[in-house]
Amino acid sequence: MVIIGIDAHKRSHTLVVCDAQGRKLAERTTGTSSRDHLGLLRWAARYGSERLWAVEDCRHLSRRTKRLMSDNAWTYTRNRALAELLTRNGIRHLLIPYRRPQVNGQVERFQPTLKREWALGHVYRSSETTAPRR
Repeated sequence: MVIIGIDAHKRSHTLVVCDAQGRKLAERTTGTSSRDHLGLLRWAARYGSERLWAVEDCRHLSRRTKRLMSDNAWTYTRNRALAELLTRNGIRHLLIPYRRPQVNGQVERFQPTLKREWALGHVYRSSETTAPRR
C-alpha cells in the first residue's frame, strides 16, 4: 500500500507518494481541471491498486469528494453541521471500526511526514535517511 498526500490549491495540486514507512517515492504537481484529475488518477495507478489518499484542506474540493473516513469521535458522529454538509454534497461518511486504529494509522503516521517535508522543507540526502532507526 502507498499513501498519496495532496496539498490542494485553487490552481494546482501537489502530490507526494510515500510507502508504508513514510519514504517518498514520487512527487507531482498538476492542474485542477477534470482532465488534470483524470491524468492524476492514471499516474497514481502506477503505484498499485491499494492507495490511501490524504488530502490536506479540501474544503474547496467538496464536490469531487465521494467519501469521508473518520474515527468514531463524538465530533464526527454527532455533528449536525458536518452531517448536513456531507449530505448536501453527496459525500458518504465512513467510520472506522471500533478498536481498529490500524485502519487510519497510516494516515496518522503520514501527517508528520507531510509537515516535515512540505511545511518545513526538510530534504533528505537519500531514501535510507528517511527510515526510522531501530
